[in-house]
Amino acid sequence: MRRISTAAIDLLLSYHWPGNVRELENCMERAVLLSPGKSIEGHHLPPTLQKVDGSETTSAGSLQAAVSRWNMK
Repeated sequence: MRRISTAAIDLLLSYHWPGNVRELENCMERAVLLSPGKSIEGHHLPPTLQKVDGSETTSAGSLQAAVSRWNMK
């Protein structure tokens, strides 16, 4: 692996790591195995790192309104 994308780094930094170093090690091994290229992307990380707060998943309305709300954060 030569690179970890910004999105993947953001996911790694925002996770609270209850399993500490072993969990991080397993996560990175999984990402390396799933990555077809030389870069780890956010979607190569486990689903537990990709969880979104429930408060962000309950919005209703059009796609454009959701994008506007997201850009305001």
